[in-house]
This record gives sequence, C-alpha cells and structure tokens, in this order.
Amino acid sequence: MAPLLAVLTIIIGGWISAQMGGSIWPSGWPILAQHVLATVVREFFDCWAHRSMHRWHHSRERREADTNYGNAYIFWDAIFGTRYLPDDREPPEQLGIAGLEAFPKGFFTQWISPFRWARIRRESTSLKQSSAVVTK
Repeated sequence: MAPLLAVLTIIIGGWISAQMGGSIWPSGWPILAQHVLATVVREFFDCWAHRSMHRWHHSRERREADTNYGNAYIFWDAIFGTRYLPDDREPPEQLGIAGLEAFPKGFFTQWISPFRWARIRRESTSLKQSSAVVTK
C-alpha cells in the first residue's frame, strides 16, 4: 500500500502545484527543515494507512487494539486521540485479533488475507472448537 500512496501523493501534489502555478513544496527552506517537514507529512499518511489496516501487532482486546497508529512519531496519535499508554500495567502478552486465531503470521499471507477472509474465519472457528474439545 505504501508505494501506491507514495505515487498518488506525488501525482496529487504535482497537480495541485500546477493549479497554483508554482511549487507547494518549500524548496527554499534549509534541507534539514525540508527533511523534518517531509517526515511529518509522511508520518501523517502512514498513520492513516496504518489505521485502515487487520491491527497485526496490537493487543487482542479491541479497546486497546485501535490505538497507536504512528510509525515514527506519537504526536499524530496525540492529536487524533488514539495514543494509548496506560501507567497501570505492562503491554499485552497475547497479540493478534481475538476470535481469529488462524490469522496468518507471514508477511505475504497477511497482505493477501482480505482475499482469504472467509477461510481464515472458518479455520479460526475450527481451532476454537478443537481447543474446546481438548480442554473438556
């Protein structure tokens, strides 16, 4: 998804610049300031892209899982109210999506998981039923 978003950002930025009759990028700024601005803008889009994805590395508890979307900075999470860092406990030990124990662990298989959603749910239900039988 990142390469697609990068291409779309460049295309849209170029179109906006053409409409304005000049560049929207502050190319006259010192290179360090441009770098900081670029990382802040990228993190904004990374945060929203991360927010739109199946929470691969978050807690299994839903109230905790939809938090901490930033990749490099925490300020977008602070601004959008998704920052979560409780003082009263350690980070979760069990990760994943509750009820989807068969969710793929591999990088590529996670990428194609939306196309295998019915199978993942079916296999998760089978795992849950198998573990219930074993524990009885």
